[in-house]
Amino acid sequence: MDESIHNLLKGAKWEELIPKLTAYAVYLCTIPPYSLPGGKQYEDIVMDAIEKVFKGERQWDPLKNLDLSCYLKSVIKSLLSNEKRSKAAAIMKMIPEDLQVQHDDNTIEELYCREVDKYIISCLEGDAALLLVYKAIKDGQSPKQISEEYGLDIRNVRNIQKRLSRKLPEVLSQLQNVKNHD
Repeated sequence: MDESIHNLLKGAKWEELIPKLTAYAVYLCTIPPYSLPGGKQYEDIVMDAIEKVFKGERQWDPLKNLDLSCYLKSVIKSLLSNEKRSKAAAIMKMIPEDLQVQHDDNTIEELYCREVDKYIISCLEGDAALLLVYKAIKDGQSPKQISEEYGLDIRNVRNIQKRLSRKLPEVLSQLQNVKNHD
Protein backbone atom coordinates (compact mmCIF):
# COMPACT_ATOMS: atom_id res chain seq x y z
CA MET A 1 0.00 0.00 0.00
CA ASP A 2 1.18 3.47 -0.87
CA GLU A 3 2.47 5.32 2.21
CA SER A 4 0.36 8.40 1.44
CA ILE A 5 -2.81 6.29 1.41
CA HIS A 6 -1.75 4.60 4.64
CA ASN A 7 -1.25 8.04 6.23
CA LEU A 8 -4.68 9.19 5.01
CA LEU A 9 -6.23 6.08 6.58
CA LYS A 10 -4.38 6.60 9.86
CA GLY A 11 -5.52 10.23 9.95
CA ALA A 12 -9.20 9.45 9.37
CA LYS A 13 -11.68 10.41 12.09
CA TRP A 14 -12.44 6.82 13.09
CA GLU A 15 -14.36 7.84 16.21
CA GLU A 16 -16.93 9.45 13.88
CA LEU A 17 -16.68 7.00 11.00
CA ILE A 18 -17.10 3.70 12.86
CA PRO A 19 -20.52 4.52 14.42
CA LYS A 20 -21.81 5.85 11.09
CA LEU A 21 -20.54 2.81 9.23
CA THR A 22 -22.06 0.49 11.83
CA ALA A 23 -25.39 2.25 11.50
CA TYR A 24 -25.10 1.84 7.73
CA ALA A 25 -24.52 -1.91 8.16
CA VAL A 26 -27.56 -2.11 10.44
CA TYR A 27 -29.60 -0.24 7.84
CA LEU A 28 -28.51 -2.59 5.04
CA CYS A 29 -29.74 -5.52 7.11
CA THR A 30 -33.20 -4.05 7.73
CA ILE A 31 -34.45 -4.02 4.14
CA PRO A 32 -35.05 -6.88 3.60
CA PRO A 33 -34.64 -8.03 7.20
CA TYR A 34 -31.49 -10.09 7.57
CA SER A 35 -29.67 -11.52 10.57
CA LEU A 36 -25.95 -12.10 10.33
CA PRO A 37 -25.04 -15.79 10.54
CA GLY A 38 -22.48 -17.31 12.88
CA GLY A 39 -23.02 -14.88 15.73
CA LYS A 40 -21.44 -12.00 13.82
CA GLN A 41 -22.34 -8.48 14.79
CA TYR A 42 -22.67 -5.44 12.53
CA GLU A 43 -19.54 -4.02 14.11
CA ASP A 44 -17.63 -7.13 12.96
CA ILE A 45 -18.54 -6.40 9.35
CA VAL A 46 -17.42 -2.78 9.72
CA MET A 47 -14.11 -3.74 11.31
CA ASP A 48 -13.56 -6.40 8.60
CA ALA A 49 -14.06 -3.71 5.96
CA ILE A 50 -11.63 -1.33 7.65
CA GLU A 51 -9.08 -4.11 8.10
CA LYS A 52 -9.31 -5.12 4.43
CA VAL A 53 -8.68 -1.53 3.37
CA PHE A 54 -5.72 -1.16 5.74
CA LYS A 55 -4.22 -4.46 4.57
CA GLY A 56 -4.72 -3.52 0.93
CA GLU A 57 -7.12 -6.41 0.25
CA ARG A 58 -9.58 -3.70 -0.80
CA GLN A 59 -7.65 -0.92 -2.44
CA TRP A 60 -8.91 2.55 -1.81
CA ASP A 61 -7.89 5.07 -4.44
CA PRO A 62 -8.45 8.56 -3.01
CA LEU A 63 -8.26 10.02 -6.51
CA LYS A 64 -11.24 7.92 -7.70
CA ASN A 65 -13.12 7.80 -4.40
CA LEU A 66 -12.55 11.09 -2.62
CA ASP A 67 -14.74 10.20 0.36
CA LEU A 68 -13.32 7.38 2.48
CA SER A 69 -16.72 6.91 4.14
CA CYS A 70 -18.43 6.27 0.80
CA TYR A 71 -15.72 3.82 -0.20
CA LEU A 72 -15.98 1.93 3.09
CA LYS A 73 -19.76 1.79 2.67
CA SER A 74 -19.25 0.06 -0.67
CA VAL A 75 -16.87 -2.44 0.99
CA ILE A 76 -19.41 -3.06 3.78
CA LYS A 77 -22.17 -3.58 1.23
CA SER A 78 -19.97 -6.06 -0.62
CA LEU A 79 -19.06 -7.94 2.57
CA LEU A 80 -22.71 -8.14 3.60
CA SER A 81 -23.61 -9.38 0.14
CA ASN A 82 -20.98 -12.10 0.53
CA GLU A 83 -22.36 -12.96 3.99
CA LYS A 84 -25.87 -13.26 2.60
CA ARG A 85 -24.62 -15.80 0.05
CA SER A 86 -22.55 -17.77 2.58
CA LYS A 87 -23.35 -21.36 3.58
CA ALA A 88 -24.45 -20.24 7.04
CA ALA A 89 -26.92 -17.80 5.51
CA ALA A 90 -28.19 -20.51 3.16
CA ILE A 91 -28.86 -22.77 6.13
CA MET A 92 -30.72 -19.98 7.95
CA LYS A 93 -32.88 -19.39 4.85
CA MET A 94 -33.88 -23.05 4.86
CA ILE A 95 -35.32 -22.70 8.38
CA PRO A 96 -38.69 -20.94 8.28
CA GLU A 97 -38.57 -17.74 10.31
CA ASP A 98 -41.43 -18.81 12.55
CA LEU A 99 -39.45 -21.90 13.56
CA GLN A 100 -36.51 -19.76 14.59
CA VAL A 101 -38.66 -18.34 17.39
CA GLN A 102 -39.24 -20.56 20.41
CA HIS A 103 -42.87 -21.62 20.39
CA ASP A 104 -44.45 -20.76 23.69
CA ASP A 105 -47.17 -18.42 24.88
CA ASN A 106 -45.07 -15.40 23.95
CA THR A 107 -44.60 -16.26 20.24
CA ILE A 108 -47.22 -13.80 18.99
CA GLU A 109 -45.86 -11.09 21.26
CA GLU A 110 -42.32 -11.84 20.00
CA LEU A 111 -43.45 -11.55 16.36
CA TYR A 112 -45.27 -8.30 17.15
CA CYS A 113 -42.14 -6.93 18.86
CA ARG A 114 -40.10 -7.79 15.78
CA GLU A 115 -42.53 -5.86 13.59
CA VAL A 116 -42.42 -2.86 15.93
CA ASP A 117 -38.62 -3.06 15.95
CA LYS A 118 -38.50 -3.11 12.12
CA TYR A 119 -40.79 -0.09 12.00
CA ILE A 120 -38.71 1.85 14.52
CA ILE A 121 -35.51 1.06 12.59
CA SER A 122 -37.08 2.21 9.32
CA CYS A 123 -38.09 5.51 10.97
CA LEU A 124 -34.62 6.07 12.44
CA GLU A 125 -32.62 5.15 9.33
CA GLY A 126 -32.06 8.79 8.40
CA ASP A 127 -30.14 9.42 11.62
CA ALA A 128 -27.10 7.16 11.99
CA ALA A 129 -26.44 8.15 15.60
CA LEU A 130 -30.01 7.45 16.72
CA LEU A 131 -30.01 4.12 14.92
CA LEU A 132 -26.71 3.06 16.44
CA VAL A 133 -27.68 4.01 20.00
CA TYR A 134 -31.12 2.39 19.58
CA LYS A 135 -29.50 -0.88 18.49
CA ALA A 136 -26.95 -0.78 21.30
CA ILE A 137 -29.57 -0.05 23.96
CA LYS A 138 -31.77 -2.79 22.54
CA ASP A 139 -28.77 -5.12 22.89
CA GLY A 140 -28.62 -4.20 26.57
CA GLN A 141 -25.64 -1.84 26.51
CA SER A 142 -25.39 1.02 28.98
CA PRO A 143 -24.40 4.52 27.83
CA LYS A 144 -20.93 3.91 29.27
CA GLN A 145 -20.56 0.67 27.29
CA ILE A 146 -21.78 2.40 24.12
CA SER A 147 -19.30 5.21 24.71
CA GLU A 148 -16.41 2.80 25.16
CA GLU A 149 -17.33 0.44 22.32
CA TYR A 150 -17.86 3.12 19.69
CA GLY A 151 -15.39 5.71 20.90
CA LEU A 152 -18.08 8.32 21.50
CA ASP A 153 -18.02 10.91 24.26
CA ILE A 154 -20.37 9.80 27.05
CA ARG A 155 -22.16 13.17 26.95
CA ASN A 156 -22.80 12.67 23.24
CA VAL A 157 -24.24 9.20 23.92
CA ARG A 158 -26.52 10.60 26.64
CA ASN A 159 -27.69 13.41 24.33
CA ILE A 160 -28.45 10.90 21.60
CA GLN A 161 -30.28 8.79 24.18
CA LYS A 162 -32.40 11.84 25.12
CA ARG A 163 -33.16 12.51 21.44
CA LEU A 164 -34.12 8.87 21.08
CA SER A 165 -36.44 9.05 24.11
CA ARG A 166 -38.19 12.03 22.46
CA LYS A 167 -38.34 10.36 19.03
CA LEU A 168 -39.68 6.93 20.06
CA PRO A 169 -43.10 8.14 21.28
CA GLU A 170 -43.58 9.91 17.91
CA VAL A 171 -42.64 6.74 16.03
CA LEU A 172 -44.91 4.54 18.18
CA SER A 173 -47.77 7.03 17.70
CA GLN A 174 -47.25 6.84 13.92
CA LEU A 175 -47.27 3.04 14.13
CA GLN A 176 -50.52 3.12 16.11
CA ASN A 177 -52.07 5.36 13.43
CA VAL A 178 -50.96 2.92 10.73
CA LYS A 179 -52.45 -0.03 12.69
CA ASN A 180 -55.73 1.86 13.24
CA HIS A 181 -56.10 2.52 9.51
CA ASP A 182 -55.65 -1.18 8.63
